[in-house]
Amino acid sequence: DPMRSGQKGGIEETHTLLRMVIPKGTVFTGLSQWDIRRIVNHINSYPRKNLAGATPYELAAKKIWLRDPRSLADQAHPAR
Repeated sequence: DPMRSGQKGGIEETHTLLRMVIPKGTVFTGLSQWDIRRIVNHINSYPRKNLAGATPYELAAKKIWLRDPRSLADQAHPAR
């Protein structure tokens, strides 16, 4: 819901992280699925203040009982 003020902070932070990887004005039509997965992997590997310094991957790994969060990142970002 774009009108809900409680959600705007998260969206703005995600937008900032996205702009760290993809500069403003970038044309997305040239991005492959591999490129998009790499970008998502980068964003989900970035520590967040609202997650007490943890990354989304670390929290997901704890949630699904993985011992090493890097194994989750490896699954989401396979080698070429």
